[in-house]
Amino acid sequence: MIEGPLAALRQAVERTRAVTRDRPLTGLSHDDADDRAGTIDTDSARDFDPFPLLRALHEAGARVAVIGQVAGILHGSRELTGDLDLLWDGDPAQAEALAHAFAAVGAELLDDDRRPVPLTPQAFLLPKVQFESRQASGDCCTVALPWGRCRCGSSSTGR
Repeated sequence: MIEGPLAALRQAVERTRAVTRDRPLTGLSHDDADDRAGTIDTDSARDFDPFPLLRALHEAGARVAVIGQVAGILHGSRELTGDLDLLWDGDPAQAEALAHAFAAVGAELLDDDRRPVPLTPQAFLLPKVQFESRQASGDCCTVALPWGRCRCGSSSTGR
């Protein structure tokens, strides 16, 4: 049964590659996503593959939940996405594992105003950090985030 959702996500990654393969760059990141089209129309969708980061999080022992459209794909949605949104409980004891995992994939972190944040455990004490790596970008949110006002992957648009 577990292969079903993972197979669906692998197929979505392949379909995303096919859709974005020859598309010119737009200069738009996942944070610039159109409410209607979502992140599939941004440059973040190019080379999108959440598996390396998800594997690194697992190997580091980081407890996170996948939210946003990747979660939708895991539950059967056929709508494509170009970002990976994560939720974790905000427990400071998890911050080191998160920092280790994001460092393992060469991610860069940004605060909600898109200012660079050093990739240290302290970065994950923020309510939300945005991340960018070669294969996945998105938001890593905590339950401390004021959800009604955020532009996180689980906003009312579902993107």
